[in-house]
Amino acid sequence: MRYEVEILFGSGFDIWLHSYFLTGLIDLARDGEIKLRNMKKEDQQYWNSLQQPGFPLFVLKIKRTDCNASRVICFDPMDKSSVFQISCMAQVHHYYKRNFFRPYVEELPEDLREKVKPINPIFAVWSGRLPL
Repeated sequence: MRYEVEILFGSGFDIWLHSYFLTGLIDLARDGEIKLRNMKKEDQQYWNSLQQPGFPLFVLKIKRTDCNASRVICFDPMDKSSVFQISCMAQVHHYYKRNFFRPYVEELPEDLREKVKPINPIFAVWSGRLPL
């Protein structure tokens, strides 16, 4: 197992918005690539406190097992290209934005702008391993 991944199931967790990330993580865990678990309660409280109500982010703490290096990343699945969760963005290493529009990203302060990465999975997914 190369990575340990702690996942935040926050108060705003939305299975429709977050299913594409969760499905991929579950498949990686099944393949033995990652160890997947819930974030510790105190970490959940902290990351939930940074999020705007009604605007759920998907936050992951990722640690490499071979060198103990870690990162916190979040996925912003909302379809609002001009809106960012600045308080959360300031605390993470990477902020993946579903609706990425470069002119809005360029309006951010440089230290935050560098964290924003595009990502756009738009449909709910399920694992191909599930029996139908």
